[in-house]
Amino acid sequence: MKLFKIYCQVASSKGVVKRALQVAIIVGAILNVINQGWAIAHADFGHINYIKMVLTFLVPYLVSTYSSTKARLTFKVNEVSSMDAVLQCKSCKKTRIFVNKGEIVPPCHTCGREKTQWRIVEPGYNQYKQIENEHQSMALFAQMNPAPVIRFNVDGIITQANTAAQNTFEEARLEGIHIKQLVSETKSFNFPEFIQNGDIASLTTNNKQGITLRFELRGLPQYGAVQMYGADITEIVASKQEANKFLTGVEQTSNSIMITNKQGEIEYVNAAFEKISGYSKQEVLGENPRFLKTGHTSPETYKELWQTISDGNVWHGQMLNKRKNGTVYWEESTISPVFNKNGEIDTYIAIKEDVTEKRQIKQELGSMALFAELNPEPVFRFNAKGIIIKANSAANSAFKKENIEQEQIEYLMPEMEKYDNEILISQEHIETIEINIYNRIFRFIMRGIAEHGIVQTYGSDITERKHAEEKIRRQKESIDSSIQYASRIQRAVLPSQQSFTDRFVDSFILYKPRDVVSGDFYWIKQFEQKTIIVAADCTGHGVPGAFMSMLGVALLNEIVNKNKNTMAGIILDQLRFNLKATLAQNEGKTEAKDGMDMSLCIVDHTKNTMQFAGAYNSIYIIRNNELIEYKADKMPIGSHIKEKPHFTSHNIDLVTNDAVYMLSDGYPDQFGGDKGLKFSKKALKNLINTNAHLPMQQQKKLLDTTFETWKNTTDQIDDVLVMGFRI
Repeated sequence: MKLFKIYCQVASSKGVVKRALQVAIIVGAILNVINQGWAIAHADFGHINYIKMVLTFLVPYLVSTYSSTKARLTFKVNEVSSMDAVLQCKSCKKTRIFVNKGEIVPPCHTCGREKTQWRIVEPGYNQYKQIENEHQSMALFAQMNPAPVIRFNVDGIITQANTAAQNTFEEARLEGIHIKQLVSETKSFNFPEFIQNGDIASLTTNNKQGITLRFELRGLPQYGAVQMYGADITEIVASKQEANKFLTGVEQTSNSIMITNKQGEIEYVNAAFEKISGYSKQEVLGENPRFLKTGHTSPETYKELWQTISDGNVWHGQMLNKRKNGTVYWEESTISPVFNKNGEIDTYIAIKEDVTEKRQIKQELGSMALFAELNPEPVFRFNAKGIIIKANSAANSAFKKENIEQEQIEYLMPEMEKYDNEILISQEHIETIEINIYNRIFRFIMRGIAEHGIVQTYGSDITERKHAEEKIRRQKESIDSSIQYASRIQRAVLPSQQSFTDRFVDSFILYKPRDVVSGDFYWIKQFEQKTIIVAADCTGHGVPGAFMSMLGVALLNEIVNKNKNTMAGIILDQLRFNLKATLAQNEGKTEAKDGMDMSLCIVDHTKNTMQFAGAYNSIYIIRNNELIEYKADKMPIGSHIKEKPHFTSHNIDLVTNDAVYMLSDGYPDQFGGDKGLKFSKKALKNLINTNAHLPMQQQKKLLDTTFETWKNTTDQIDDVLVMGFRI
């Protein structure tokens, strides 16, 4: 009955009825001329079929009414809603959304279907019909804003909210709901005191969809209310740990940015800091930020700040600082620790906003319209004739005019000539264009509002982002090309699987670099009746590790070519000596920690014996279903505090069908599984021992499949190398 009622409301609307009458008159007249034209033309009223005449008008009317009503009740993703309605997803039958006439219909966020099918649950509540005077008309700037905006009274009861806020919290109407039910973080606020003092605060919360939102709260004593401005900061929160100095130190930002080391000494400030504080970059580098103190902030606050960021957390707060000329200003700061690849705090980055003016104008904040007026991005509206009827200060600045009101939109934006303003408004289209204005690139979102006969336009300056994206794209292409070329060189240096199979018919090499190039490498040398096999793990990953691997291959070739009968331990001794000499690791106290872990085996095919020497990396031999581990020396190929004079050579008598396994630590150290733990050496030993009877190629597939299943969606943390051969 509810859907039938909605259908009847739409079918009886003025637009649908008008269109149906037009269709009925045209089609009915044509059909009557065709069927009864002679009788009508000769006024032969005795032969005119009046029932047929009525039906020829009635049937087209009903068909047109039905088709128009059905079209208006169809809600497709990314199309404009034709009415105010509460919709429910037909697929998951869980998600409900609230759309107003003229808004874009979104996909279902629960089932993630791009072609979501919606059904009407009930007519929606349209706040826009409440606009009755110029004061409320100004509020339309904020009402149509895609970010949530909420106002509540001294008791915490919401008195006004825009559509974005309704959809954010999945409520048809927010008016009358207590703010603490939606944002639990407000429980600690004393609303009467907050409003009376005209305070400003910020908080972060998550909605039902898991979206992280930051709200700015402003007390409005003249209205006895609190104004909340929301912003989706999900991506910002997710990317904080990955931010680096280049991306956060953009010189063009209006926010002051400061980067310090772990001791609090300034390493970088941007141009905005120089402009706001009055200090030049040269004056502050190496200094502690305490020269900005005014004495207003308590020692306890500074202690809490350092404790928070030292623990790896983000600190938010406001401070009263002092400029070089002695004047003071308020800054809202977000200070975050930046971690290096080892998970240790490397630097601290502070993003500061001068909020002095905001605090000064909090007494003047009178309505939601002021939100749009103070927006730092251009916001304006124009009518069907293209005449701009309202614009904020940012719009005037963007076009470098004192006032763009009454200007023709096609004059300011020639790209608008291809749009029909009347269609934009009547069909309530939403269009997005990017244009160049005085060498700045702006993106404008235009939304037609038929009820008010206007096109609402929201602009964003994306110049720096466009330039940065292009610069990053070019740099990425160059780096990717270089790394791919390095990968081809590295793979050309490594021996082929065939060279391994020539000496060991039943064998495999599982080689999985974490990046395009690898710090793990394998090396095989054959001469007379002996074969030398090496599995090595160099310091680092990617390009640094690849350089070390190339150096390792070169040094091994040099050592073995000079003396083919050298013992395994002596080869590692000479390799350590040559590597340290090459890297100058013995000069001074600040030794580099570059080096490699390695297992080296020399198989004598005539005597059926094997020599083994290892630097941290042991080997496993499976004999008669029993795993035998030959342990390596606990020191690397490189500098080490407790290094021994020589590596140990193990002499091993081999037995037919012995299966030998050499590996790096990448496989057992990989995180994954249900609990996100390491695979572990114990699990790897069990896996090898259990499947050692299988052909080596089958073992390789099993090891690879097990590794990928364990890792699942977790990132690979290290290069992986596992080698196996059967005697």
